[in-house]
Amino acid sequence: MAERRPTTLLRDALEVRSSYAFVEEMVEKAAGALDAEGLDRSDARAAVAEVLSAPSLALSAGSKDHVEVVQAVVIRRDEAAGRPVEILVSLRTTVRKRHHPTGGVAVCAAVAEFTLSCHILDMEESADIGDLMVHYINLVRGLGANRSKRSFPHTVLVLGDLLDLSTKDAPKHWKEDIRLLTEAFDGRVVFDKGTNIPKGIPRKLMRLFTLDPYSGKLPQGEDGKVPESVSVDARTQTYGQVFQQLAAELSNFKAEDDSGPRASRDLKPGESRYHRKVGDSRGGYDNFDDGSDTPICSHNKTYKRYFNSDQATKGFVRRYKNFDPSWMYHCSEGKCNVYAVFAPDNAAPSAVISD
Repeated sequence: MAERRPTTLLRDALEVRSSYAFVEEMVEKAAGALDAEGLDRSDARAAVAEVLSAPSLALSAGSKDHVEVVQAVVIRRDEAAGRPVEILVSLRTTVRKRHHPTGGVAVCAAVAEFTLSCHILDMEESADIGDLMVHYINLVRGLGANRSKRSFPHTVLVLGDLLDLSTKDAPKHWKEDIRLLTEAFDGRVVFDKGTNIPKGIPRKLMRLFTLDPYSGKLPQGEDGKVPESVSVDARTQTYGQVFQQLAAELSNFKAEDDSGPRASRDLKPGESRYHRKVGDSRGGYDNFDDGSDTPICSHNKTYKRYFNSDQATKGFVRRYKNFDPSWMYHCSEGKCNVYAVFAPDNAAPSAVISD
């Protein structure tokens, strides 16, 4: 659940301050929180350094004048140093954007206010990942609807409704909780009450959860096979127990390594392929899903030529051996990360394309 780009924004804002008083304020707050938990306050400086410079989570939400930045990191236990538990350090800052007052000189970005907190976690207990993810969800929910959008390479299917199953203490917003939980592991979630998934089983299925083990047959994939599923008996468990099981299963998911060369093929003359950009760009190229022969977004289905995108070009070269940059288009909406590749009727196979 790592999104580190907002870190740069916060660091830039810190560097324009005339003193380190802001950092010292954070250290003192962290020391007070550790004191309250009976831990050594000397760990406070290291904790603040970690959350500022090497967070495992960094998210942002923008507004006209300010940007809200949330960063968090888990400090692992160190028995020898007298720290028998993990410490979750979370920092929320309001960064005033760089602006140019009327008739004045430009004012650099600066931290307007901050909130720092330390929570104690026992990561050796069975509910460790669930407790951690509850904190994560609260941090993300606090950013509101303006949080930066992301694309997700995998899908999670959840069959069943906790409210219909009378799961104890299930909140009305349980679907939002599961959605945010899934996004933390780079997945999008699809909910369904029964066993009929309108668009079939996705190819990149991270997990299929059944909240009622007695709900009947599972849906089939395009190949006619029934995917493996994780049964969670939500009828006999509390909401916390259900949430914990989902969190533990998602944390154990290991995506296939796609860093190596991808099997590629030639585009056929006149062929159209539609792809969504997924995950982060790595190795100087963009990653795309398996693609479709039909448009995959809900916009007006018009596409425009996409120029000056070296990373996207390299990503498609990995998929199509005879790819030419002039064949690459982008959804005219521009925000859904959907690309189109339109091979011309005279597209030649790679064997006869010269360097």
